Amino acid sequence: MTRVTQVRTRDGRVVPFDLRRVADTIHRAAVEEGTDDRFLAEELAAVVALYLQRAHAGRIPGVADVEDAVERVLRDTGHPKAARSFLLHRDRRRAARARLVIEDDAPDAAAGPALPLVGGDSGAPARAWSKARIVAALVEEAGLDEPTAVDVARAVEERVLEGAVPRLPTSLVRALVDAELFARGHVRTRERQRVVGVPKSDIARRLAQGPLDRRATDPSAVAESLGEDLLRQLVIEEDVPPEAAEAHRTGDLHLADLGTPLSLRHVALSTEALLAAHLRGAESPRREGARRFAAALAEAVAVHGAAASRTFTLEDLNVFWAPFVDRLEEDALLVEARELLLSPAVTAFPRRGGLSRLELVLAPEVPARLAAREVPPPAPPGTTLSDYDDAALRGARALVLAAAALRREGAGARLPDLTLVVPRASRRDPATAALLRDALALAAETGEPRFVFDAPGLPARGGRGLRATAGDLPDPLRHDRGDVSLASYAGVNAVAAALRAGAGNADAFLDELARGTALAVETAAARRARWSAGGDAPGGSLWGLRRGMEPLLDPDGALHVVEPVGLARAVAIVAPEDGAERESLREQAVARMRARSIEVARPKDLFVTVAEVGDPEAARRLAETDVERFEAVRRWFELGADVSYLDEPDATGGPTVELSGVVAPRGVGARRRVRWRFPVEGRPGPDALFAGLEAAARDPRVIELALDPWPRRWVRPA
Repeated sequence: MTRVTQVRTRDGRVVPFDLRRVADTIHRAAVEEGTDDRFLAEELAAVVALYLQRAHAGRIPGVADVEDAVERVLRDTGHPKAARSFLLHRDRRRAARARLVIEDDAPDAAAGPALPLVGGDSGAPARAWSKARIVAALVEEAGLDEPTAVDVARAVEERVLEGAVPRLPTSLVRALVDAELFARGHVRTRERQRVVGVPKSDIARRLAQGPLDRRATDPSAVAESLGEDLLRQLVIEEDVPPEAAEAHRTGDLHLADLGTPLSLRHVALSTEALLAAHLRGAESPRREGARRFAAALAEAVAVHGAAASRTFTLEDLNVFWAPFVDRLEEDALLVEARELLLSPAVTAFPRRGGLSRLELVLAPEVPARLAAREVPPPAPPGTTLSDYDDAALRGARALVLAAAALRREGAGARLPDLTLVVPRASRRDPATAALLRDALALAAETGEPRFVFDAPGLPARGGRGLRATAGDLPDPLRHDRGDVSLASYAGVNAVAAALRAGAGNADAFLDELARGTALAVETAAARRARWSAGGDAPGGSLWGLRRGMEPLLDPDGALHVVEPVGLARAVAIVAPEDGAERESLREQAVARMRARSIEVARPKDLFVTVAEVGDPEAARRLAETDVERFEAVRRWFELGADVSYLDEPDATGGPTVELSGVVAPRGVGARRRVRWRFPVEGRPGPDALFAGLEAAARDPRVIELALDPWPRRWVRPA
């Protein structure tokens, strides 16, 4: 005779037959009868099991069959009162289950997060009680084994039915599950099952005042901000290592763009590769060239633009635009430049409420690395880009002049960022000099374009967010046609590390920076895992960008940057005396962070660079956090100064003022991003601007020059 080992629940699940539970049921009924005999209850439970073996041989009995067997055994063994008590108890529970409904409600922010998510996805406002929902959630979402999940759900059901309340909100059910998990020591399960939500008071404030983390406050920016808040909480809970998550919460670390887990920070794509993928109409007449180019650009931006959370860069735009507009006269070329800058694809930026920008990189001449590239039809066969060198320069100047006119007309907020690549030449031909002077005049008024410098014989790609040579990238073979991407940014709070270490304790300070660097690299590896998963299978979130033999986007090969935020202030705390000691400590700090990043990143096949990039968001957030934690920091900013660790240059500084020393990925020396700040009414003249540009170009350490007029004029004066 086959022994009963399983039983079918009311909701159809098959679970192990628990003889102990049968004994508990019989004992409870006997106690109500007035007989407290546990040994007798266990003997009668064995009789029930024997009865089930005989009555249900070859099939799995249901819960109702077990209950019927308990009643019959109690009656047949001379315990009619206990049998009646059992029947009454069973009927009461059946009636309570039938009456009990669960109402969907939002988690109450004041009561803390609701744990875990046991509701369904039907969208109904109320539904019948189901213990199976709790079991399924605990198994599928919390990772509990089924017997443990059943025990937890059973205990919750007991408490619910004892309460004799006909309607329960889902938040209360979650709280009961949470309490049971906590009582059983499943603390980590509770954390994994934290329900992601935004407090209603925060939503109401944002609807009334707009989001604080966006430059724009339109309805889409509000929705984006709230959506990113939800994703940020999910990423911190699920992706970020626990120690790094805690460091981010307390202000020892700033992990940027957690709310956009499927986007890279900066993405620079080759215009050549985009045209190869999106240029249509090869048989179109040449007079439609500018229109074909604009259509391809629009399609490329629509497909790939969302891949970047901060900057989406199109490189050498004017070089590849040149063959399509080379026959146009100057006036017609200006019209086409204006139309290109005002095209829907371009004006779709800025996104994320102003946080995400489009950048167009212009070259005054065809770069040597592109000179031999063939031009697509309808250009004559055998034509290469080197044949359009003059058209490329004319196109760059037309785009600069069109941008200047549009900014003066008040369209500046919707225009892309312009970056002009300046070769480090000893002499400029008149046409190139004229282009640079026009660009400097616009930058002196509006701050755009910026200028990046390329050394002869060392081809570089990327925009202002990341300018890299083939040797700087983990996959040099992708340098010419692939993307140049900066995947993530993490700021290590150097000031907090210095305050904890104290004056004169350089070793403790360096250890703190190394610890923060390791946490940042661990986070970068975890975030890359999500990007990789999104592109590994058809239908994944990044599959559309990564499919094909040579995908345009390669998240696995992107760089990750770690910055020591507030390093100048930090070394002043640890080394109070001025002089060589501070500079030496600063170099040691960067070297120690770089060594630690390599040590942690190498086994993970991750490429990380340590650099002082002057990220304003990290500088502000970490300083605001430290104001709450450290009395010394509170005193620094108590006079009304902006709360930020960003070191600003002097207001009258010239082009030799260093904003920040940027460490090259391969350690080839300090690279400088120079900002020239001046009041608009007292801006330098054209000759002084040009001389300053040339001085920066002659300094091999300078990789970028930005003009910073203040205040900026975005609209035409009345």
